[in-house]
Amino acid sequence: MTGADAESYAASQEDIIEEIAQTLKTPLPRLKEKVSQLLSEKKALEKKVQDLQTAPQNNSGSTNTLETKGTKILIHETDKVEPKGLRPLMDKLKQEIKSGIIILYAEYEGKSSLLIGVTEDKVEEYDARDILKKISYQAGIQSGGGRKDLAQSGGRLSNVGAVIKDVFSC
Repeated sequence: MTGADAESYAASQEDIIEEIAQTLKTPLPRLKEKVSQLLSEKKALEKKVQDLQTAPQNNSGSTNTLETKGTKILIHETDKVEPKGLRPLMDKLKQEIKSGIIILYAEYEGKSSLLIGVTEDKVEEYDARDILKKISYQAGIQSGGGRKDLAQSGGRLSNVGAVIKDVFSC
C-alpha cells in the first residue's frame, strides 16, 4: 500500500487509537500504559473469581450422615462448586469426618460429578473405586475410576440418598 491509500489507512488507524483513548479517558501518550494496567486488573479479577468458585468454603449444600457397620458415611450434595473445586472440598470433608466414607455429589452448569472418598484409616476396609462402581451401576451412570481413597465419575444421578442407602443397606 502506497501513496494516498497508505495515508488514508494511517489516518483511520489514528482515529481508532484516539477513539480508544477517549473511551478509556486517557491521554494519548499514556494509552499503552492504561491498556497494560487494565489487562493486569482483568487478569487479577479472573483469578479472584476462579479462586472464589473453587474455594472449599463454597460448600453450601445439603449434608447427611449415615452409619453402616460402625463406619460413618457423609453424603454431601452441592451446586455451588465447579468441578475443579471438588477435590479441595473432598479434602475439607475428609477432615471434618475424620474417619469414614465421603460421598460428594455436585451439579454445576449442567454437569454432574460424583466423588467417593475414603479416609486413610478405612482404606483397607473400603475401596472408593468399588463403592463408585456400585453406586454408578444402581444409578445407571458412568462408572469412572480413581484410587482406593478417591474415585470420581460424571453423570446425572437422581435421588442420591436412596441409592447410597441401598448400596450400604442402611
